[in-house]
Amino acid sequence: MANIETLTNLDRTVRRKFKKVFEKLSDAYFVRESILEEAKIAPIIIEGPCNSWLFLGSHSVQPTFNALRKHIDFNQALISMGFHEIKYLAIVEQAPSLFDQENDLPNFVETIELNEFIDSGADVVNRYLIEVSIMQYNWIKKTLFSESVIHSQCTTRRKATNRDNSSSLQEFFLDYDQEQATKFDMFESSSDEELEDNFSVRLINGVAGSGKTLILINRAILFCKKYPEKNALLIIHNKPVTSDVTYRIEKWLGGKPKNLTIQTFHAFALGQRNRLSNRIKPLFNVKDLKLHKEKILTDDNDSYKNLNLSDEQIWTEIEYINDYLIESENDYLEYERHGRGFALQKPQRSDVWGLYQLTVEAMSLSTGYLPSLYIREMCLMKDTSGLKKFDHVLIDEAQF
Repeated sequence: MANIETLTNLDRTVRRKFKKVFEKLSDAYFVRESILEEAKIAPIIIEGPCNSWLFLGSHSVQPTFNALRKHIDFNQALISMGFHEIKYLAIVEQAPSLFDQENDLPNFVETIELNEFIDSGADVVNRYLIEVSIMQYNWIKKTLFSESVIHSQCTTRRKATNRDNSSSLQEFFLDYDQEQATKFDMFESSSDEELEDNFSVRLINGVAGSGKTLILINRAILFCKKYPEKNALLIIHNKPVTSDVTYRIEKWLGGKPKNLTIQTFHAFALGQRNRLSNRIKPLFNVKDLKLHKEKILTDDNDSYKNLNLSDEQIWTEIEYINDYLIESENDYLEYERHGRGFALQKPQRSDVWGLYQLTVEAMSLSTGYLPSLYIREMCLMKDTSGLKKFDHVLIDEAQF
């Protein structure tokens, strides 16, 4: 069966019929639709074996010259470069008579009836597929499916020296699965309005070096191009990689779109927190953090003396309360602490909560704020109108 991306460019009344035809093709065929508006030269684009292509569409009557303007201009561009024309297969409900046929349609436009396509569509596809050179194949792929193309410089870390690589390989194509992950959920559909407010999570899983970050970057850029009115956020796990990704986008991928924000998670969280009130100083510095801990984890506090735990265990428990958004002492007393590595009875939990309260008082100041604390506070906010909103969030190296 052919690899079918989507058939949303076809009328609902014929989608199932077309799908049955495409299912008779082997998995060497790819039934595609372009995502970006400027690349939509045909409702359906078939990429066949041996670098072959065919464009097709469904029409109630034979299409006019103007209706096929994009495809005709595309073929003229191919001809101007010395390439072959690509056939357009117009599938109509009823073939026109000799008197009704459009005389100004180019000879690369073929018309057949819907019933004939349903009966022998797989043979028809193979009959009109045009095999092209690898050079033409690459040009068509880059032009119609730019999301599948990655510059070779984006696959390795940036070098300190500048070199002239003009004669070396400059681009390569994502494989089919990588390409699908790049543009999943971005095809238009009649149910888009219904799904607009739905929250969905997609996970890209793979071994090291399989291209997960590459897909994420490519998807972010594609989303921003397709939806220039929407905002995307790309979260990277550390500053060096953030700088590296930003450099590659600016240098090799045409520049960072205005509606794309690239940050580490903590830079993003701090920026959101600073939107709510006066700027704060996060306690990232180990030395500053140690000074605050020493004032809390001391025998002067009865809660601390009552606990037969190491300072590290107590502090990780305080961070645990923040990380798991535990809102009250009662919630904490009943919370199931699976995987914590040490048990705590309710009296011990009460003492931990007492130390947690001291931590909140001492480390929620503008001159020194515990990051996990202000992140917790923002997660529990009822009114989020003061925060910057993003339509699409992509997270590299997500941990679950």
